[in-house]
Amino acid sequence: MTYFQFLSLALGLTISFSALLLLWNPSFYQRLWTEQIYPEKKSLWHSFILLGIAALTIVTWQNFFQEMRTASFMICLFLTLGLMKVFLFYSYYEKIRPGCLSIFIKERAARCVIAISGTAVGVVLLIIAANY
Repeated sequence: MTYFQFLSLALGLTISFSALLLLWNPSFYQRLWTEQIYPEKKSLWHSFILLGIAALTIVTWQNFFQEMRTASFMICLFLTLGLMKVFLFYSYYEKIRPGCLSIFIKERAARCVIAISGTAVGVVLLIIAANY
């Protein structure tokens, strides 16, 4: 199993499982987002998460330039866009927090859209892993 196959499989399973869990147990996600991911005050571990994602993205791009396959590029692009999203979330923490929390607490339709699109992205990553 190659690096990209493992990464695609791990990300695909994690995203698909998380998205389905969002539909089946929204109260779990409400607690998770309000107490762990977006607490009132930004925690120090948020910086470590951001550094870990940045390191994973750099290693993934390095492996891409050694391998140069289309599927590898798609995974690198996915991780880079995810890194940018997480970086913006934590850079503008105070401004973004109320909107994110309102989606996970009040907006049932938005949770469904997030779950469906998350499942679709997870399935695409699983297909990439299977065909790598």
